[in-house]
Amino acid sequence: MTTIASVLLRVNPPRLHEALDALARMPGVDVHACAPDGRVVLVIEDAPALSAAEPYQRLHAVEGVLSAFLAYQYCDESPLQEQAA
Repeated sequence: MTTIASVLLRVNPPRLHEALDALARMPGVDVHACAPDGRVVLVIEDAPALSAAEPYQRLHAVEGVLSAFLAYQYCDESPLQEQAA
């Protein structure tokens, strides 16, 4: 199964660099863009040994994250793709 999601974060600006460091260590999470005012755009892809929801849930535990908004999610459960992998 393939899952890709786009998440918009609002981070407390004084904690932005700390939050970005924590996000960079999360498997399957890629910081796509960020602004000095605390707006951050993430892409979350499947990570081995994680459920599809786990990375999204972990975002709320990152120090400085004020809110997380799931903007887009794609999930493909096609058995043909799993067989080809």
